[in-house]
Amino acid sequence: MAQPLIVQASKVLIVDLVGGILGFPFWWYGKGVKAWTGFVWDWFGTVRAQLGVQVWIKNIFVPMYGSYDIAGRLISFFMRVAMIVLRSIGLFLASGLLLVVYLSYFVLPVLVAGAVLYHGLGSMGLYG
Repeated sequence: MAQPLIVQASKVLIVDLVGGILGFPFWWYGKGVKAWTGFVWDWFGTVRAQLGVQVWIKNIFVPMYGSYDIAGRLISFFMRVAMIVLRSIGLFLASGLLLVVYLSYFVLPVLVAGAVLYHGLGSMGLYG
């Protein structure tokens, strides 16, 4: 026996809506974590490549601008050491920022759900 189109559409809408709401945490903390981790790891790789600390370390004893005299070698060495230190600090700060961004992914749904419940149920007098 065929059901009217409105009944079929209502069933699909309700199943999708309820399934989506109940399935959201499983997706968010399952496949979503994997995708988010890959995104943040790629972002970190980009920052690391842009700062290029490894390149500066690899070339620490190579004179800059082909200046092979003692003064050129000393200036190049100390300049590279300064750049390695500064770029390492930048990489450390960027890593900290990326860690905060990464961890916010886990906290955000809890904060949003708490805010919805607080404001939704707060009007009923359930929360002070």
